[in-house]
Amino acid sequence: MIKNDEYDILRFLRFFGPLKRTQVCQYFENKINGNVNRIISNMCSRGILGYYDPRRLLFPSGRIDMDTVNDKMIAAFSVFLNFQDCADAVYPTESPSQIYFVKQDKDYEIVVISKGEEESVSKLLSERETCDVNYLIVIKDANQVADIKLKNISAFCTIQKGEVQFYKPEGVENNNEHHDG
Repeated sequence: MIKNDEYDILRFLRFFGPLKRTQVCQYFENKINGNVNRIISNMCSRGILGYYDPRRLLFPSGRIDMDTVNDKMIAAFSVFLNFQDCADAVYPTESPSQIYFVKQDKDYEIVVISKGEEESVSKLLSERETCDVNYLIVIKDANQVADIKLKNISAFCTIQKGEVQFYKPEGVENNNEHHDG
């Protein structure tokens, strides 16, 4: 029988797809009773969750199809974890964005842009009818910034060794908010 906390973790992974074990533990740290890591270990030993060790990924039971692992979602979720305490709602989205969340009645999208995708993703997002979304743009390095032509960029983010760095480079138009945490 699956307990409520276990059901919440399982439903969460079905919603977002495979994520790193540390991400799942951090997300549920203050949301469920008990030791999250112990609950996850118990779920893995009972076959409710699977664990792919080389990448430290958790996924709902069954075999993991590495083609379904979304590295952009994993990166976007690392960024979202910095906002989880003040987010009112969070949802996975379809490309080019990975995560949509609401914070203090403002809409945010986390967009991971790989090298070479800057122009095409900028064009796709610029053509949207709604322009009141604030973007958190995840990039590999600062050289990508010059090719990203978007309004409402709250921050650029890089992830190095699991740590998210937020910054707002000079000369970017309409950056209206920056996360300082």
